[in-house]
Amino acid sequence: MINIIENNKKYKYRNLFNSILFTILVICVLLVSRIFLDTPIQKLELVGLFQRVNPIQVEEIFSRALGKSFFSIEIRSLESDLESLDWVDNIEISRRWPNKISVRIYEQIPAAIWNKNSLLNERGEVFLGRVNNHFPELPNLFGPEGSEFKIANKYFEIKNLLEKSNVDLDFISMDERYSWLISFSSGPEIRIGRKEVNNRMNRLFNIVIPNLKEDFNRISYIDMRYTSGFSIGWKDIQEDRLASL
Repeated sequence: MINIIENNKKYKYRNLFNSILFTILVICVLLVSRIFLDTPIQKLELVGLFQRVNPIQVEEIFSRALGKSFFSIEIRSLESDLESLDWVDNIEISRRWPNKISVRIYEQIPAAIWNKNSLLNERGEVFLGRVNNHFPELPNLFGPEGSEFKIANKYFEIKNLLEKSNVDLDFISMDERYSWLISFSSGPEIRIGRKEVNNRMNRLFNIVIPNLKEDFNRISYIDMRYTSGFSIGWKDIQEDRLASL
């Protein structure tokens, strides 16, 4: 009985010793591999095309990575530096053994001008707080601070309707009272108001635009703030005409 117990103890100690030895060997292999494989970064590969990201700034950030070791280079720090550049939307960085880093830059796509001095992307986010270039193809969105996402979403909702109706949006705005206003290029001002905004938008695109688009150059404003109709303010007529459905 005593021999059996002693044999079991020896067996346990032997297994423990083997496990420790194996762990030490694995650590040693990893350390040695890291020493031989952790070569200095000598090549930087830039993937993707961009038009507005400053290439000189990108090159300057890239230069900081040259010479750093393959495994110890701080990828997140490099990503953060690149993402801080104007017009950069997203970054993907990958290591390519033995000595190369591959970087893909995704550029911001402007969707609208916000309050005359900022740009919004396709997610309704402000990504550039100053507009140095002219973007005549982009609509203007106006609203209180912090409302850009709400107003951008409304614009994205009607974007297809604008294209189908073949009308160009000059601006869309929402004031502090949540009252909506739309203006078409070379066209009238559309007063949507605060209530039943979606219903009034549908009435605008389904009834008003198809029937009055040819007369837009003669119309000063169209007031959609009626339960089942709208009023028209003509440029050459002082009195409004009430159009009931």
